[in-house]
Amino acid sequence: MIVDTSVWVNALRGSDTPDTNLLRAAQEVGKRIAIVPMIYQEVLQGAKDESGFKRLEQQLSSVPIELVADPIVTARLAASLYLKVRQSGETVRKPQDCLIAASCIHLDLPLLHNDRDFDKIAAVEPLLHIVPVPPP
Repeated sequence: MIVDTSVWVNALRGSDTPDTNLLRAAQEVGKRIAIVPMIYQEVLQGAKDESGFKRLEQQLSSVPIELVADPIVTARLAASLYLKVRQSGETVRKPQDCLIAASCIHLDLPLLHNDRDFDKIAAVEPLLHIVPVPPP
């Protein structure tokens, strides 16, 4: 399972939310948790200073980073997803979420998130598998 930045931010802050509880439960039972490079970048960008950057880097050091086989094909799919969402009458607020979604599709891994952009993408792309999060 790929865990999005929106969940990591809450988890690293110690927030008790349905998505972070699901992440912790998955970790406790040894479920494979991973990220893609864009998520790694986004989490590290949240650092306010060098010590915070190093702390985040350390916290992510045990999380495997999955790489797509062909980044160009994935970038094309991401652009296509953005277009599909726009054609449906919605707009993806952060285009990098399309790249994360495309990576999940190419890796054939479900996505755990707390970001409505992914719901918009999943509504037009059935190959994006979203991990269901129980309501609060």
